[in-house]
Amino acid sequence: MGKKSMHLVRPKLQALAVTDKTDIDNYINSVYDGITDKNQLKFLPSFILFVCCVVEEVYCKKSKHHSKINKKDEVLHHICNFLAIALTEPEKLIIQNIIEDLHSSGRIKRVSFVSKLIFNLGSWFLKKT
Repeated sequence: MGKKSMHLVRPKLQALAVTDKTDIDNYINSVYDGITDKNQLKFLPSFILFVCCVVEEVYCKKSKHHSKINKKDEVLHHICNFLAIALTEPEKLIIQNIIEDLHSSGRIKRVSFVSKLIFNLGSWFLKKT
């Protein structure tokens, strides 16, 4: 599937720099840049979970602007942008059902600041040794 494995949002401080729609699209493209056939990711739950976690990370802030955003529509928007195609209504329904399943099972979560801090300190310490 390419150089990068299918992983969830890594708790790096780089994820904090993702702040708007274009940053989200750029971040998703940078993680999955080695994939030649992007259509194979369309219904893959791990990819949809990754996009959901990125959107949750960005839009979980406590501001008025972010509270009015429908995160499910945002996920569909970023998946469409990544695939560079327009999804049909049945495809959107399938993706929405996958998102609902991920949400109901409690798998869509923000990465806590403490986890990011521990991960980055550990990475820094390993680089120094």
